[in-house]
Amino acid sequence: MEALPLSERGLLSVSEAARELGVSAQRVRALVADGRLDAYRAGRVLLIPAESLADRAAAAPGGGRPWSAAMAWAALLLLDGDPAGADALGSRDRWRLRQRLAAADDLLGLAPRFVNRAAVRPFAGHSSIPARIVGDGVRSGISAAGVLGLDLIDDGSVADVYVPAGMVAGLRDRYRLVPAAGRAANVLLRVVADDAWALAGRQVAPRGAVALDLAHANDSRSRAAAVQLAARVWVEADW
Repeated sequence: MEALPLSERGLLSVSEAARELGVSAQRVRALVADGRLDAYRAGRVLLIPAESLADRAAAAPGGGRPWSAAMAWAALLLLDGDPAGADALGSRDRWRLRQRLAAADDLLGLAPRFVNRAAVRPFAGHSSIPARIVGDGVRSGISAAGVLGLDLIDDGSVADVYVPAGMVAGLRDRYRLVPAAGRAANVLLRVVADDAWALAGRQVAPRGAVALDLAHANDSRSRAAAVQLAARVWVEADW
């Protein structure tokens, strides 16, 4: 490990690097120890060059083009122990998907592959609506915390659900939802293209999807829960 040049710029802490890569701080340290991430040490502090992160992201199995919505949901269902989504793919796509999952280091490192799974549309409505609208969709994020036993408190003030695109207009009319942003939004509709909807009959999204959604939360507690859940999904996966 090299000594830190005082003029060096573009350096990130371990926690910042973990956030950029979508992995845990422990995983970042392991990558440094394995020589797969460059690092400088300033006293007891480990610093990661931004360009090393960019190189890592480009080289990682998660890099490259995002998967289609159908492929993304096939992967998430497969990681959750449900092969139905993958079985719906052609044999070649199914083989490629399993190969890519097997070659990856962790779920959050694959996050760029999953961006097409849904479009997030934030809305605001009456304070009574979040507790009601969760029954119309498939719970994710904070709305799935209680069901999955995560160390998070869901006070019912915000609803986070996946819905097929064809339901959005009806939900907006029924609950008088208006587009919102930031803290004003108390309903997050994660809108999935109708032809990619693979969550019929489910009350809670696949755990991998919940982890990916929590990883983008504004609070550190939710992001920490995302890392723990993603690690659990990865360890228990059998593809």
